[in-house]
Amino acid sequence: AASERKYRLIVETAQEGIWIIDETSRTTFVNAHMANMLGYTVEEMQGRMLSDFTDQEGRQLAERHVQRRREGIGEQHEFRFVHRNGRPVWTLIETNPLRDVAGRYTGSLAMVMDITARRVAEEERRNLQASLQRMQKAESLGLMAGGIAHDFNNILTAITGNLDLALGHLGEAGPAADFLRAAQQASDRAAELCRHMLTY
Repeated sequence: AASERKYRLIVETAQEGIWIIDETSRTTFVNAHMANMLGYTVEEMQGRMLSDFTDQEGRQLAERHVQRRREGIGEQHEFRFVHRNGRPVWTLIETNPLRDVAGRYTGSLAMVMDITARRVAEEERRNLQASLQRMQKAESLGLMAGGIAHDFNNILTAITGNLDLALGHLGEAGPAADFLRAAQQASDRAAELCRHMLTY
């Protein structure tokens, strides 16, 4: 009895969640820390299926993990549960199969650590990096557009200057004057477009 009290105290005061399921994946034990992690009381979790505490994707993944316990494989892995209020709870689980004296699978024991804050921080960092990359791409595009517009504007200046010289030599009433004026108007529109690109 003294030994049982000692180990119960260890389990109840552990800073990790402790969760035991039977061979059908029904909860046979959770400590208070585990229940609090998911927003329940110990009594509310007792007797409920593992699948009650995750979503459809999680249920399929959990069944694959349980199958590995049936095969005698213990391992550490991350897993996403669903809190009572619906928010995701990311955990790091150290889990091992339980067997009777005959070696038959009787369930699994899991030590569960809440890593939600770490996962959220990692997601925020990834989003920040993605945002920074988008900004850098936009900056590069702006520099490229500005460079092209600047070079194109220099070319247009040469074209416009030569059109002015041609009109001066041929005269406003010359046979090619209308064509040269049309080219000048097109050059003016192109120059305006360059100004817009430089502003961008």
